[in-house]
Amino acid sequence: MEAEIQIAIVRLNNTLEENNKMIFQWVEDRLQEFIDSFPEIVTVYVYNPYRGEVTTVNQAILDIYSVACVYGLTAEQYDSLQLTAQEYDDLELTALEYDQYGYKKLHFPDPDYYMISPFSGQYVPVKEVVYQLSQLHMGGVTAEVYDFKELTAQEYDDLELTAFNYDWYGQDLLPA
Repeated sequence: MEAEIQIAIVRLNNTLEENNKMIFQWVEDRLQEFIDSFPEIVTVYVYNPYRGEVTTVNQAILDIYSVACVYGLTAEQYDSLQLTAQEYDDLELTALEYDQYGYKKLHFPDPDYYMISPFSGQYVPVKEVVYQLSQLHMGGVTAEVYDFKELTAQEYDDLELTAFNYDWYGQDLLPA
């Protein structure tokens, strides 16, 4: 009886294995039919939010990505930096950082924040030129003039000068 059970188990396993092969083949055939039923996709068109018109998916993706690369460098700008391979390696920039922030990461002078100084003729930060120009117009008090006036702390407090008035009109507002 035990031998008959073992033979029945072997037959059952063989039947299951054959059925599994048939099922797997059937599923594989149906999957291939499903794949073959799709037309070949050559070009997909979408509304391109950057251009405001219908373009290919590839063009839309490139346009959207270009918006993220506001601080990317042109080849000419990169060449003008004259970096050695080692200097560039030392920056440890990722491709994404280079594409999107290369202008700033490589410390390229941003024309939005730099200008030619009327004082030195150099390309300098705008804030430096603004500071230099304000120095031309300030009528602040030098230490020598301040000492000459011999004001007491109380006399100075009584003037109630604001920082703005002191910087710009200090010479004129201090008593003689």
